Amino acid sequence: MNVLYRGYANEIVGTASGFEETVLTGSNGLQLTRSGEGYIGRIGGSSRTTTITIAGRNKGNGKTQVLGSYTYRVSNLPPPTAYFGTLGTGTATPGQLAAMKAIHVKYPPEILLDAAFSAAKWEVSIDKGPPPVNGTGALTPAALSLIKQAKKGNRITITVQYTGPVKGYASVVLTVI
Repeated sequence: MNVLYRGYANEIVGTASGFEETVLTGSNGLQLTRSGEGYIGRIGGSSRTTTITIAGRNKGNGKTQVLGSYTYRVSNLPPPTAYFGTLGTGTATPGQLAAMKAIHVKYPPEILLDAAFSAAKWEVSIDKGPPPVNGTGALTPAALSLIKQAKKGNRITITVQYTGPVKGYASVVLTVI
């Protein structure tokens, strides 16, 4: 069964071979809008499935014929992952930490969804270290300075409140080696 994501611009292509026009319709709150060669499907609400019906239409005689209906599972978007520069949760050397300057919230390469997220608020902390630094948007010089103070064995935690197609929190935890 195919999947459509709630709150996301799902790209959908259907073909009615032998007809002048392909017409797609959705059920259970699925709104379809023509876009280029296909449709963008947006679904909200709490339904767990939706159906897309494909029909062919001949413009000359105006007749429409339903060719098939296909059920799709509806899921929430998966949560994104936080990164410090290119570093995800794991270990890092002081040199790697010094080279990184920004927080990114995105899907890892194995999730093939094109969704943009941004860091609204963040907190940088070091276990057994100075007090945490908080901010909004880009990391501040104070946050970067705190990260550079981390010693071997320290754990740096950057917690991000993100916005985008979904909102939430993500953390990247780095142990200095």
